[in-house]
Formats: sequence, C-alpha cells, structure tokens
Amino acid sequence: MPAALGCHTKLEKGVVSDQANRYFSPIERDVIEHSFIQMPRIIQGPGKRGKLSPQHATTSEVSVIRFCDRYGLGYMKGTSGFLLNQFIIDEKGSIQFHFQNTEMSDFQTEMETLKRQIMGMGEKYVPVTMPEGDENIYITFFKKKVHIGYRKCLSDLQIDKIKEMFKADFALKEHHSECGQIQATIEIISDFRGISILAAKSAINTLAFIKGKEYIINTDDFCPIRSAIFSDNDKILNYVSGISPQAVPEMRRSLHLTDDQQACILVSKGKKLSAWVIFYDFCFVVDLCNTLTEPFDKIMDGIVCDWKKSTDYLYTEYLQHIGIVI
Repeated sequence: MPAALGCHTKLEKGVVSDQANRYFSPIERDVIEHSFIQMPRIIQGPGKRGKLSPQHATTSEVSVIRFCDRYGLGYMKGTSGFLLNQFIIDEKGSIQFHFQNTEMSDFQTEMETLKRQIMGMGEKYVPVTMPEGDENIYITFFKKKVHIGYRKCLSDLQIDKIKEMFKADFALKEHHSECGQIQATIEIISDFRGISILAAKSAINTLAFIKGKEYIINTDDFCPIRSAIFSDNDKILNYVSGISPQAVPEMRRSLHLTDDQQACILVSKGKKLSAWVIFYDFCFVVDLCNTLTEPFDKIMDGIVCDWKKSTDYLYTEYLQHIGIVI
C-alpha cells in the first residue's frame, strides 16, 4: 500500500519494475493530492512518507482562501489554514504585496524573492481558479512552483505582461500582519479510475507479498486485471467497485480494525479471490480472479497498516496480536 498513507511494508527489490514505478508514480501522487482521499490525509495524517511529526504534516495544494471578506491564496495543514506571501494585481494594474510575518523573515526580502520567482518561471505555472466576479490576479510561490490565481485561464500575452510588470523596481510603503479565521476552498477531483488503479495495485502487491511473485506471474489467472491496470481506457472499472461510506464503519468493526488503520484484506471463496482495500472512510472491492487455478490457502489474509504506531501487520498476525485468534 502507498507509503504516503503510512504503510512501511515493501516488496523485495526487483519485484516491481522501473517501468511500473514510473507508470504508478504520477497516478498515486494525483490520487493522494487531489482525490477524496486528500482531505482525511490532510486532517488526520500521516505526513510525508508516513512521518508523524508536525513539521512533516501533509499540506493541501495551493487553494482559494477567504479572509476578512477578501480572497487570497493559501493552503491547509491539519485543521488549520495558512495564507501565503503573495502579490495581488487588481483590474487597474495596481500591485499589492500581502506578507505573512514570521520571526525568520522580513517583508522586503520576501517580496524580492517572490519577484525573482515570477520573472524566472518561464511558461510553466500552476493555475488556481478564483471565484467568479473576482477580477484580481493572485501570484504566490509554494512547493517550488509559481501559482497564479484568476477566475479564468490567462493567455500567454497576459502572462508576458505580468512578468514585465515585475521587472520594474518598486518598494512597499507599509505592511501589516493580520490574524483571524481563515476559510479554505479545496478542489477535489473525483477520479474513480485513478483511485481504482491504486486500489488494484495495492491488492496485487499485497498478494505478491503474501504468496510470492511466482503465484501471480506463473499463471494466466491474473492477466486480465493486470492488463486492466495498465490499460489507457476505463477497463479497470470492471474490476473495482466502491462500498457505501455509510457501510465502512461496520466493515471496520467486523474486521476488528480501528478508525486510524489502512488495510488490504484478501478474501478467498472457492475459485474466487477478492480484496477489500480500506483507506480512511472509504473501501474498495477489487475482483482479482473468479477462476483460480491454484486456490488461495486462506479464507482471509492481508496487510494492516497501523500508521500511528508506525507498524504493519499481516492480517492473521494482527488478529493474534489483539487477542481475537489464539
């Protein structure tokens, strides 16, 4: 399961090819940062690569922030919202610099740093869609990228004009810090194909960890789902389905999982092998095979990720650990 969700268990080196890693990396990053998994990961954790310390807590992408009846660019970290240093260009072409004061920074240095980032950004920047009716342009720098907020797409000519504006020398006459309640608007992209690929990949990798890679590659049983995972169409949706979020708490209780744990449980019934992949408040059923040549030798097994304790268990060992099975 993804390290970004706190899992530490890895397959042996060489089991997953470099080509597969290159294929999955952008899909996983997009699901983790933009799908409906994004919000519980930001609020609950864990942070980057499963780290639990506050400085490594997960942050959202740059989003629309509303503060004191005005808009701006900022991000969420845990349950808190943060404004970013940013330039705001109004419809008359006037420039303001909004500075978030810290002990380690001064406004003139921060302003000059952001100016250099804008002038050197080339043609690449991250667009942020601002609310309709807001004619301002917002520009900030976050996670090594320039972000520009506007209510619609900016043309290349408009971007060139913006960069020209920041070549001029200008000084800030006054500055002040503000505090108060921040309202953040986080955009969530409901990409069920991407999250289905992530769930299916987690299921296949969990199976390989428990049974060995030969169990998968020395048979044609798993060729259909492997093909669907790498397909450029929506074929994977024939193998993955979602369970109603209202049913997930009861499923967790029946599996003896806590609310903080992620899990991938393999379920065997005759020649049918499925996986229940549980991330936060969501559960996905992955149909791995309906005609197993070599039956799975257990009714249930899998991986339980107890990320708050930085511990992973085999499901059968986990049941022993909590005293359900002796």
